[in-house]
Amino acid sequence: MFATLMLKVIRAQGPTERFSRANRVGLEKGDLLRLVTANGGGWGQAKARSLEAIQDDVKNQYISVEQARRYYPEQ
Repeated sequence: MFATLMLKVIRAQGPTERFSRANRVGLEKGDLLRLVTANGGGWGQAKARSLEAIQDDVKNQYISVEQARRYYPEQ
């Protein structure tokens, strides 16, 4: 439902790169590798989730605006 896999390389010297698929991404000393994997099924009822928490999820790119509207229509 919210499955996400994202690889982000935050370069010590250069731009940040983001990949949805990657193979053999070269890293240099000081580069930071961030891997975001699919999340769990959640805890509790979706109706009980606060609007602030949903907005944080969108801001942090855990879900898209479209997903927020689809899965949290009452908020």
